[in-house]
Amino acid sequence: MLEASLRKVPNVITLCEARGDGMIQSGVPKTHINTIEMVNLMQTMLEEGRICFSEDYMCIDDDPERRGKIKQQLLTQMEIFRWFVDKKTGKGRFDGKVNGQNDDLIVSLLMAKYWRNVFKKKEQSYRVKYLTGTILT
Repeated sequence: MLEASLRKVPNVITLCEARGDGMIQSGVPKTHINTIEMVNLMQTMLEEGRICFSEDYMCIDDDPERRGKIKQQLLTQMEIFRWFVDKKTGKGRFDGKVNGQNDDLIVSLLMAKYWRNVFKKKEQSYRVKYLTGTILT
């Protein structure tokens, strides 16, 4: 598990959440409310020109063709990701899983910026809770 190996790295803090069964898992929650907050943050950043592709961005490997494909996947997911309303229930949600596509890249981008902001705002509190072993919820 990545979280377990990162625990020993100096100056690295991983966040954990309590599951419904009382167990703890690494990661952060993605809820209806924070998804709306994530989208609002990303929309603001896009409108202000604070999101762009670097000419020299990293990928899992150094294959330029693969990097181009991943960039195109993200752009496609950004175009598809939108607010949908379920006709049966009338409930709305953000989703990018249209016609069998997935939305993993755009959701990762949304979560990375959002949770970085949350963490930075509460960094000292999280550090204390992490170091003392308190469960973060």
